[in-house]
Amino acid sequence: MLTHLYIKHYALIDTLDLELYPGLNTITGETGAGKSILLGALGLILGQRADATAIQQGESQCVVEGHFSIGDYGLQPFFAENDLEYADEVVIRRVVSDNGKSRAYVNELPVNLQTLKALVGQLVDIHSQHATLLLQDAQFQLRVLDAYAGIQEQVAAYSALYRQWVSAKRQLEQLEATMRTAQEERDYNEFQFIELRDAKLKGDELEELETLRKRLANAHELGEAYTKALSLLQGDDDNGALPAIHSSIASLNRIGALDPRASTLSERLGSVRIELQDIRSELESCLETLEVDPGELARIEERLGLIYHLREKHHCSTVAELLARQDELEAKLELTDSYETQRKMLDEEVESLGQQLTLQADTLHSRRAQAAVPLSERVQSMLKQMGIANATFGVEVLAQEELQPNGRDTVAFLYSGNIQVSPQPLARVASGGELSRVMLSLKGIMAESVAMPTIIFDEIDTGVSGNIAALMGQLISQMGQRMQVLNITHLPQIAAQPGHHFQVYKNHTPTGTQTKIRLLTSEERVGEIAKLLSGENVTEASLANARELLGANETNHG
Repeated sequence: MLTHLYIKHYALIDTLDLELYPGLNTITGETGAGKSILLGALGLILGQRADATAIQQGESQCVVEGHFSIGDYGLQPFFAENDLEYADEVVIRRVVSDNGKSRAYVNELPVNLQTLKALVGQLVDIHSQHATLLLQDAQFQLRVLDAYAGIQEQVAAYSALYRQWVSAKRQLEQLEATMRTAQEERDYNEFQFIELRDAKLKGDELEELETLRKRLANAHELGEAYTKALSLLQGDDDNGALPAIHSSIASLNRIGALDPRASTLSERLGSVRIELQDIRSELESCLETLEVDPGELARIEERLGLIYHLREKHHCSTVAELLARQDELEAKLELTDSYETQRKMLDEEVESLGQQLTLQADTLHSRRAQAAVPLSERVQSMLKQMGIANATFGVEVLAQEELQPNGRDTVAFLYSGNIQVSPQPLARVASGGELSRVMLSLKGIMAESVAMPTIIFDEIDTGVSGNIAALMGQLISQMGQRMQVLNITHLPQIAAQPGHHFQVYKNHTPTGTQTKIRLLTSEERVGEIAKLLSGENVTEASLANARELLGANETNHG
């Protein structure tokens, strides 16, 4: 319920601080007094588009703030899902700057416009004289029937399952498209993979082969060098380095007892001899490796040619990259082979979800068909109470072949105000006044079914007068017993319904004109109703009529 409304620097409103009440809150005022300005300001916290031209002249921003009591409406999950701080009293504020930008806040936390609309949409239902266009909307008609049938939760569950089904179908379509492309590439990928696999590449193979090829290609030159080095170490007739060192060690050992330095030098030469002996063994080994099969070089050249070819073909620099490419191709082939399993699982999921949806859609259709007749009779009865004696109202529910987001039904409201005319789609045959009464009837019925804290009527009484207006007023008053109603009206029969009565007026000062609103006392209310009855020239007769009208409504209400 909207408990408090604060507006600053919006259009002709300098500052407005308004307390609102449970039940019926009636708002009246002469044409041009600013009722539409008030509604426009309220629209900002309802998530409507912000317009910098609405800011009061000379000001840099406008502010609209609404305080709502929401403790009875189970909105804690919404606050949790949107990371908002929950409280039974929530403050919604919208600030519009002169650069056209706006900011929205819920309990002082900034929110985007989508979140704001989603929240306020659960708190306020606004209905203007132009909202009768909704009656032409098949989805609105379906929502009305579902509310009356009390199946909103079942419809929400169906819709969630429908979204899951649509998502699964989309995934299946995408997978099948991927499978077609993958199958086209599979043969080529398989050929490339087999070529790499059969090459049996090793990570450090290229460097080893290139080193071996260089050695074999220069085997003669290497052999001469190794042979010469070996000859100089080993020597002939004991004239090599190793025999010479051996002789030096023996000579030094003979004088070791005479001079300790000789023993030290002998030990050092012993270390050199060990190192040279190791080098001699290495040289002998190198010579042995040069003794290869004459065809080995050709085989190495062939292997290197294969690796170079694969590198160029796959745009790789190293054997490691080729091995990574081999793994990639193998993964692609395995993925392609797994697609069929995935496709089968998705196909089964789509089939299963479709069967569940069909059962749920059939149940929804049955519930809607059951509710259509009593809803038709209820609306028809209310229309007759509001002066359309020959009203015929029907709700047509037709099951379609294809599943839809809300089931498989199309719903049409049929209407005739004349006995001689068979019911036709509502928008084709109803006048403006008739549409207003149909819409009010539907809103009244929905108010009984949907826990909506506040409903706002903006001159829904357009096109009616006299006794019909009084009957509409009674219906609005009855709605006020179940919820908060803000009703902007220009008809005395509706304005005189029991509740709180506010007057919107213009205050002219030397500095400009301002729109104001005030709560009327009982006596002031008599004068306001009298104005609605007779215009600005209030007479004793109009005052008497106003008192009579107010008194009669109080009696009826009691």
